[in-house]
Amino acid sequence: IYNGVFLPTENSSENFFPIKKTHKFNCAIIAVFYDKDIKGFQFLLPAIKNLIDLNIDICLHICGGGTYLELYKTVAAELGISSNCIFYGQLEKNSIYSIISQMDFIVSASLFESAGVSVEESMILGKPLVITRSGGASSLVTEKTAIVVDTKSVSALVQGITQMILHLENFDSVEIKKYALENFGMEHVMQKYMDLYESFLIR
Repeated sequence: IYNGVFLPTENSSENFFPIKKTHKFNCAIIAVFYDKDIKGFQFLLPAIKNLIDLNIDICLHICGGGTYLELYKTVAAELGISSNCIFYGQLEKNSIYSIISQMDFIVSASLFESAGVSVEESMILGKPLVITRSGGASSLVTEKTAIVVDTKSVSALVQGITQMILHLENFDSVEIKKYALENFGMEHVMQKYMDLYESFLIR
């Protein structure tokens, strides 16, 4: 049974935390910088650089604070992609939901994820993902909700994001949300637990 997540509230609309879109394609990653490597920014930021070099007009919106936030701001500057990366720092949930709702797709570049709550929340908001084979998170998606790529690979992320941009119209937001609600919505998850407990009691 998957981890359950609470549904975004009515305050989670685009208007709650409106963002200025200056690029054709907008994607977001939700990751706390508690570790220098685990969230995969050492691969994702160079991938964004490569995409820009391929004349793809893309902006990465980065939600999350932490110890290594300034390090990756520096990395983005060194790569010359600061104008294509927006670091929001630590945000409360409704602001994150609002940003997600304004994105074309979401990225998860982690080397390892045990659960992937932000992946579930993104799908509940109807957004497709480019996601690495990071364990728990990549087990949450289907081919209709995400493009899955190898971890620890700049080229894999470039290819996955390129494929997402080329096939965005093939991802149905309504179907993604329906899949997520049926599998990760707290009400449905709690009912699955109750059904499981009742099955043991009947035995």
